[in-house]
Amino acid sequence: LSAASSALSSLDASAVAGGALKFTAGSLTAAISVKGVANGNNTLNLSAATKGITYTGGAGADDITLGSGNNIISVGKGTDVVTLLAPGSSAGSFTTIKDLHAGMTLAIDGHASTSFNRSMVSLSSSASFQDYLNAVVHQSNDSASEGVFGWFQYKGDSYLVESRHSATGSAANFVDGTDLIVKLTGLHNLGNAS
Repeated sequence: LSAASSALSSLDASAVAGGALKFTAGSLTAAISVKGVANGNNTLNLSAATKGITYTGGAGADDITLGSGNNIISVGKGTDVVTLLAPGSSAGSFTTIKDLHAGMTLAIDGHASTSFNRSMVSLSSSASFQDYLNAVVHQSNDSASEGVFGWFQYKGDSYLVESRHSATGSAANFVDGTDLIVKLTGLHNLGNAS
């Protein structure tokens, strides 16, 4: 299923018995809510829909591709893959994954080589969200403009941040529209992620 209409705002296949939803969205003028087949292996390319996506999957193995925008994703408990192709436009624009679980793969496009700082960034109780973002980028000390990931916990949730620019010296702060954030609902120990 492909949708040429830019006005599509809702797609619900959750009551379909059997099969799976395969859907490619075009560029939409507003946010969209999508529900996949409850027990199907749904495949969705929503990378062109940048106004915000709310997706609900089920028990199957979902494969979801996203672009920029404020996205809220619940994929269920299958062997799911969520691929992010682009950062949001600001520190307040990111994808939220509500049900991170064992067997799920988070793929982030954009760099030939990446590294991951497994030590959680921890700041004082007075630190702001922006302070944490800047601290992750500063920790990366990335002089090659390749992807360097770090993570922190803030107000009951976990955040994965990718520094996607040369982050040394005065540039060692989070850059809106360049660096990427993923919110993971709840507290997760990402130091053990593989």
